[in-house]
Amino acid sequence: MVLHRAHAFSEKFGLDPLTAIRKGALQRWQRNVYVSLRGFLLTKYSTFWFSPPSSDHEALRREWRSDVEAGRDCLHRAAGATWWDWDAGSRLFFWRLPRAAQGWARDGFLICHQPSLLPQYRTRQPPKQCEGVQSQVLKKLEKFRDRRYISAGTAVSLTPYFTVSKGEGDVRLVFDGTRSGLNSALWAPPFVLPTLTSLLRCVEPGTWMADLDIGEMFYNYCLDPAIQPHC
Repeated sequence: MVLHRAHAFSEKFGLDPLTAIRKGALQRWQRNVYVSLRGFLLTKYSTFWFSPPSSDHEALRREWRSDVEAGRDCLHRAAGATWWDWDAGSRLFFWRLPRAAQGWARDGFLICHQPSLLPQYRTRQPPKQCEGVQSQVLKKLEKFRDRRYISAGTAVSLTPYFTVSKGEGDVRLVFDGTRSGLNSALWAPPFVLPTLTSLLRCVEPGTWMADLDIGEMFYNYCLDPAIQPHC
């Protein structure tokens, strides 16, 4: 009976019931993203959230402009998403984070750096010897551009990259901030990675371990605007 109804549904609407449910749920989620952004702007800028504040409040106007531009980009990415993937790229929905984190989530986390050491690396990337690898690299870079993880703008310094084999017929791009000199200008607090020995001390009967593929999660985060032209 269930299979018969599913077949009848597919015949009538041209898609199976599960696809229809996913499509409806995706549209509902996309609308929820818009409604939550509108509510955030309404709370922060009162009833005139859709237009800039008066010229007497220049700092507030800049803040409003940053919120609207970043929010518009988030809506664009949400509208281009499918059930299984972020086809238009992803970005943090900054207004859903705690107030103290909304600024860096929107603009990029400030990185401790020494401005005088920021590089001006202008050496072009050498061509790959293998045509197969070159075509895979181009696909990766086109995907970054299509999803706007890399966008047009002022480039004071270039970032070289190299490839690492990823299974059969695929490669992973590794952006090399050491070769360009970018890493020498940055500072990050050190952290200790657990060794296999220390990890096994936590394992006992009943312990579950998982391998989680986070995909493009790191591209959610905008780079510090001060160093973007240098990478």
